[in-house]
Amino acid sequence: MFSESSPSGLAESQQLPSRAPGAYRQFSVALQPTSDAVDPIFGRDEIGRTGDTTPYIEEPPAYSSSGSNEPVTLAMYLFKFGFCDILPFWIVGACILFSPLRQPQPSSGAPSTVWLPEKTPAEREEILQKMRGTEIKWAKRCLIALGIFIILILSVGVGVGVGIERRR
Repeated sequence: MFSESSPSGLAESQQLPSRAPGAYRQFSVALQPTSDAVDPIFGRDEIGRTGDTTPYIEEPPAYSSSGSNEPVTLAMYLFKFGFCDILPFWIVGACILFSPLRQPQPSSGAPSTVWLPEKTPAEREEILQKMRGTEIKWAKRCLIALGIFIILILSVGVGVGVGIERRR
């Protein structure tokens, strides 16, 4: 029943493709259709085609470990945790708008206690500016969330007050 020439029991003409990287490409090119029924509809015809029908595959972009490239700041955490305990975190987060963000001062004159000692002063200033911009963005979000919450509470209070007055 099976051929004795192969260990799998399949004849040489029935052998499965090997796991070599090029083996699957040969089959995928051979199985692709030579013409597409949709091509004449969208204005593509056989004249405009190139001989190669394999798609170009590019490397995916390199992703960072976090979702964005902005630094993690205190105002970001205050905004996010403000949804758990609304007023204190959003109030403190909004107060960050009024506080200056300064480079940490060294406790002594030793260069090992300088903030980010491996960076040049220009790089430290650039990092500080980026952090301050991110901090201000999240502090503004805290202020907006606090304002929306206060407006929501006031409108519910006015609605309840008007409802009680109409029942009297």
